[in-house]
Amino acid sequence: MSENLSFLQDRFRTVYAVYRRLQDDLSKAVHAQAKLQARMDEIEIVQEQIEHLSPSSLMYKEVGSSLVEFSAADVRRNILRRLEHLRLEMELVERRLADLSEKTENRKIEILQLEKKITRASRRSFHVHFSPSAVAS
Repeated sequence: MSENLSFLQDRFRTVYAVYRRLQDDLSKAVHAQAKLQARMDEIEIVQEQIEHLSPSSLMYKEVGSSLVEFSAADVRRNILRRLEHLRLEMELVERRLADLSEKTENRKIEILQLEKKITRASRRSFHVHFSPSAVAS
């Protein structure tokens, strides 16, 4: 009986360690998603501002200590490319979040089941070692 209890306790520790690691990974993925969303929001604001410019407008970007000239069309293309890239990254992060959430939930269920089994095994072990018939002998 105590072997079974010992096995369940070892399994519990292992599953709990995996659960904690999954929670950490999930937290990092949520943080990555928030950062991506902030970058997308920022680029979308720039995109809205650029839409008000005429196609012949010139823009300048500071690169190091100099200004580099860009046409409005070039800037629009670059922004669209960046947004598309960020959307693809966001899809990957969202898939990872869904996967991690599912795995975390499965480990949580397994932990609860192991807790119940450990409780039952502990009670059985207690009854075997301390049954009234054993005490009367």
